[in-house]
Amino acid sequence: MEVREVTVEEALNRNFEEFHIPGVFNVFLFTKEEREKISEVYYSHGEKEARLFALKLVAPKLYDVVSRIRKIKERDGQVAVYCWRGGMRSLAVATICNLTGVHVFRLKGGYRAFRQFILRRIE
Repeated sequence: MEVREVTVEEALNRNFEEFHIPGVFNVFLFTKEEREKISEVYYSHGEKEARLFALKLVAPKLYDVVSRIRKIKERDGQVAVYCWRGGMRSLAVATICNLTGVHVFRLKGGYRAFRQFILRRIE
């Protein structure tokens, strides 16, 4: 199943109320401690093992994550998900949401793209 992406400009023009940073809803996949442990696995055993370890940590949480996103979507309409960093987590979450019938968009470029958009606007 393909995940539809939108740019920051498209997301803002489509009235993605959930998307804009003021009033944003954080649906965390990992705690700070879990992220640190994933990093440890990454540096000691490599990317593949870190991904498998991350999957082990997040799998029991997926129902709750998708349920929270579904409630936000039902209340506020369109939802765009994004990551703070690389985008792998938002791609995984968007794919799972879409597969379960909770259709969301994924913000192309994530938070970095939003930050760059704002900096261009300020100039």
